[in-house]
Amino acid sequence: MRRKTMVEIHEALRDAILEPILKGLMESGEMDTIAERLLRKESDPYTLAEEVARRYLK
Repeated sequence: MRRKTMVEIHEALRDAILEPILKGLMESGEMDTIAERLLRKESDPYTLAEEVARRYLK
């Protein structure tokens, strides 16, 4: 029961926080820029994620 509750909370947080951020990144084209930075090895996925989180989760 506790595990199911934790999964439900995780899914709700993802839907409420992560999905809108990802949608905005996709619609603005910024996700492509982020992917290009990663492909050119200008940064790593964790640093890029932290940059996005700092902007959106003030």
